[in-house]
Amino acid sequence: LLDLGHQQPYANEEQKIIPIKMDKLEVLSTEFFTQHHEPVIWRAGMLRSMLEYFFHETAWDPKTNVIIIDFPPGTGDIMLDIRDFVKNPKMLLITTPHPASASVATKAGIAAKKMEQEIIGIIENMSYFQDEESNKKHYIFGKNGGIEAASSLGVELLAQIPIEVPKHHTCLYELTEESGKIYNDIVDYLIFNLDIKK
Repeated sequence: LLDLGHQQPYANEEQKIIPIKMDKLEVLSTEFFTQHHEPVIWRAGMLRSMLEYFFHETAWDPKTNVIIIDFPPGTGDIMLDIRDFVKNPKMLLITTPHPASASVATKAGIAAKKMEQEIIGIIENMSYFQDEESNKKHYIFGKNGGIEAASSLGVELLAQIPIEVPKHHTCLYELTEESGKIYNDIVDYLIFNLDIKK
């Protein structure tokens, strides 16, 4: 997603994993511990071991005040395990407009509430495709899945992100692009509501 390519992290003198750096971000991914283009096919115990490495065996910058964890879809063991590593995790649920996707996001949200984890809000991805010539929106995957999931969970729908190919990068958008503006608004919202220091 960050155009980092497939890299293998190194260890420091204390045998801690050194995260890959991009601008002011430090990144660690299961992708870095597999062969290029190979899927991660691990049982729950192995995933927990990876969390151990990510949290206890990695040389994160000591000034780090936010860690973003991209969970796999669903309500599996990783949601339970994360409580052993993070005191008060806050969840941002991602869905598409499709009812099946919204249902999974809703179940994940219910599970989070049962574990007393705060849900920040919901983001609906791939909400629509906007035809530039006609300026008409095409709802390819259905409509309002994010709204329905947010309503079911009693949380806010933070954004509806259109289907759009980035003009300058593989996955990242510039602020001059519509999706870039939306992502920037999401970040501003999170910084303000979570009281994150820049």
